[in-house]
Amino acid sequence: MLVALGSTRGALLTLAVSKAFLEAVWCARRGTKKILVYAESSKYMSDSLDLPPHLAAEAFAQYKETPESRRKALDELRKGIQELPEEDRLNDLSDLNLIRFVRCRKYDVARALATTVTLKRFYVKHATLLRGLDGSAFKLLDQFQSLRIKKGLDKQSGKTLVMVRPARLMPGMTSDFQKAHPNALLRMNIWVMDRLSRDPDVQVNGIAALMTCSEMGFFDLVSFANIMTIDDRKILFAHMSALGIRMKGMYIFEAPLVIKGVFALIRPFLSAKLSGRINMLGGDYAAVIPTIIGEEGFRQLPAVYGGSGGEDIEFDQDMYAKMGVSYMWNP
Repeated sequence: MLVALGSTRGALLTLAVSKAFLEAVWCARRGTKKILVYAESSKYMSDSLDLPPHLAAEAFAQYKETPESRRKALDELRKGIQELPEEDRLNDLSDLNLIRFVRCRKYDVARALATTVTLKRFYVKHATLLRGLDGSAFKLLDQFQSLRIKKGLDKQSGKTLVMVRPARLMPGMTSDFQKAHPNALLRMNIWVMDRLSRDPDVQVNGIAALMTCSEMGFFDLVSFANIMTIDDRKILFAHMSALGIRMKGMYIFEAPLVIKGVFALIRPFLSAKLSGRINMLGGDYAAVIPTIIGEEGFRQLPAVYGGSGGEDIEFDQDMYAKMGVSYMWNP
């Protein structure tokens, strides 16, 4: 289990609800930085749940999150999980694990509880696939530099961007590599989504995924379409649904018929909400991406996405560190 640094330190200052929220809003308006601390002593509780001012204000606007409402929801959710049959209970009942369900379900504790059950059943069903899952699943494919995650580009609503360039991945996905590392892409995707779901920016403002097929030739496209089976892709999207991760949109640019065909086969197995957020697009990046993240963010993107940011964009360093952590898979 991941343990937050400082979670076992001595007595901490507990701030009143109104003061904590007003201070967060004041700091957000003033552009100042201030650490807000709220904690209670319990083996499950963490002092790392407070949001930075801009996120605290947004979380309050969306679902009235305050330290008091957060504590109440977490306690109710934990109690609900403990009352479930053992086979439906998550193992990790820490605040840091449970807060992602509370926020993704906008403080509807009953829906958050149902989400934990769905996810637990997913973990049990796919236990063999997930065994030993940790940051090494990410590092194995990171060598190909096909994935970038970036915060701060979306000035409109704060979404975290997940950018995929499959053309960079394909040269390394040789038959020898795939024999040595079966399910590597599926395991990496599940790990990345798990890490994203634990990030406060994602919990509050969600993610938008951009993928471009512009750099791939016909044979690369066919290989990419077949690199994961239809069943593997169903597992991938089942995990996303089970997590309840706030996917604001998935935008696939210059999608050829072979890629459209793969998604056509998968769509019937997706929730209506998730299916409706998958967009197969042409090559008019400048008409679409500014509506997603604004003109300023669009200009900072790499040229392959129509921006003027050069050949590549830097992976968010905080997120990159989270992706590579060692972790005893026992959620």
